[in-house]
Amino acid sequence: MIVAIKPKQQWQQATWDDYVALRDDYKSDRCKLFFDNQHLWVEMGAEGINHAKFGDLFPMIIAFWTIKFPDLKLSTFGGCQMGKKSKRAVAPDIVLYVGDDAPTWKTWTVKIY
Repeated sequence: MIVAIKPKQQWQQATWDDYVALRDDYKSDRCKLFFDNQHLWVEMGAEGINHAKFGDLFPMIIAFWTIKFPDLKLSTFGGCQMGKKSKRAVAPDIVLYVGDDAPTWKTWTVKIY
């Protein structure tokens, strides 16, 4: 079990329970977690200036797109963990849902799955 120490920035063998323990550790340092096929990746700290500069481009593109196509139903999510329980989890910078099937907050839940 990996929970006792922070994993290195490389894919490591892990269980879904390892991922959940790190995800829900509110005393933990800021990090992005990725889980795929019994492997865990942890990115520690904030992104650099080049990433932030490039990342600002996407919301602007989405804003122009919504002006051009006002009838499209769009939802965006950023800075959250998303995944399929026991299978895969990601921490995307931004997610764009087109249509009515975007995830919504459910009472008494911690994460969107």
